[in-house]
Amino acid sequence: MKHLNSKSFIELLKNEIIKKKHSIFLTGSAGVGKTTLLRNLKDELNKVGAPAVLTSTTGLSSFHLGGVTIHKFMGINIQKNTSYLNYFSHTFQFTALKKRLAKFDVIIIDEISMLRADQFTLIDLVLKKACGNNKPFGGKIVVFSGDFYQIPPVVLENEIKKNQWIFTSEPWLNSKINVYKLIHVHRQSNADFINCLDEIKEGHVESKQVKNLIEMCKKRKPTENDTIFFATNEECDTFNQKKINQLPGKLTTYIATVAGKRKQYNKDAIIRECIAKEKLDLKVGAKVIIVYNDPKNRFVNGTKAIVTKLNEHNIEVLIDNQAKPIVLKRHTWKKLNYYNKTIAYMKQIPVIPAYGLTIHKSQGMTLDSIVIDCKNIFTYGQLYVGMSRVRDAKNMTLIHFDKSKVITSKTVKKYYKTTKMEEIYID
Repeated sequence: MKHLNSKSFIELLKNEIIKKKHSIFLTGSAGVGKTTLLRNLKDELNKVGAPAVLTSTTGLSSFHLGGVTIHKFMGINIQKNTSYLNYFSHTFQFTALKKRLAKFDVIIIDEISMLRADQFTLIDLVLKKACGNNKPFGGKIVVFSGDFYQIPPVVLENEIKKNQWIFTSEPWLNSKINVYKLIHVHRQSNADFINCLDEIKEGHVESKQVKNLIEMCKKRKPTENDTIFFATNEECDTFNQKKINQLPGKLTTYIATVAGKRKQYNKDAIIRECIAKEKLDLKVGAKVIIVYNDPKNRFVNGTKAIVTKLNEHNIEVLIDNQAKPIVLKRHTWKKLNYYNKTIAYMKQIPVIPAYGLTIHKSQGMTLDSIVIDCKNIFTYGQLYVGMSRVRDAKNMTLIHFDKSKVITSKTVKKYYKTTKMEEIYID
């Protein structure tokens, strides 16, 4: 294990990428700071003449990261069949991709646990064809980041299960990828809670420590300040609207402004990918979550507040432990292209209702108190992702919990046990 500060680790990665031409996989538990590290790495690579493009596997995570989806960058959208290359290579989109790739030495892909193996194989083939190079990834250096213990890609029941994990694919197995595991969790400080989260993500619920944690969370009574995590969008939206409607007073609706360069953006996609809501219904007294990081450090993405005043173009909210309300004006989320140029934006009051949240949309958030409704949890890592959002286990309640909700992939466990990884502790 190496003890490094963030700057030193980025220097190490730059050396691996620029001098040794190695592709990299950054992994580690939730809350170790992978996404922040990627942003800084990209900036440092650009400074030294190794231009990097920042991508992620979902629209939501690409907005959070400040990049584009890897599917959009590659021009393949939702395609996953390798035979698509025969058609794609004769399109103007392929010609445009070749021009894009000529401008970048490094491709960064975040949240790779949600990238299917067959899509990854297609991406590798497209890179080789577009770059005219049969080396892995067409000779490009790729920096992967993610945690395979977290939410997996969608693979339907009638599809081949081998398509689920990219580390089982031929391009991954045939490439030299150096793996670094970040082990210093910043979100939580209690070592026992961190250890329990590690056991739960691996599917272990039999240890005395984990049993005690689960029993404590099952017995804890929810409070008015808790945000309830749901597994599905439908139950979350219904719950939030019900809580808002129950409040006294006038309902005020804020409609987001969504715009962009013609032919370069899809309005429905922008609305779907942005954490903010297109139609935001609020009343005075509503509990909300602020959904961006304040440059003045007054709050972070995930800070809870109570609405104290609703104006035409802004709202006032009172954050816990602060004496005076603060004004929140409309915030602009920018959709960037591959060259960091804005092609579209969504402008909206930067809050969402704090009563309910899907586990998926909690990505990137740190919350003080939560309730997890386990009733409809259905896939690998979902419970672990939800539990890892809260700072302190004493402020978490589990309802509708049973052991079957702790779902872990045996294939992922084997990968982490058999893969050589260098552990990095970042101060």
